[in-house]
Amino acid sequence: MKKTSSVFVLYASGLLMNRIAQRFGASTTAVLKKAGTL
Repeated sequence: MKKTSSVFVLYASGLLMNRIAQRFGASTTAVLKKAGTL
């Protein structure tokens, strides 16, 4: 169960990053770099 929930969290955060990127008209990679994640 723990593995499934962590996969879901990663998936959901990916969707959120895509949403943020679309809102600012940037790529997901650019958002992650700006956030210091990548």
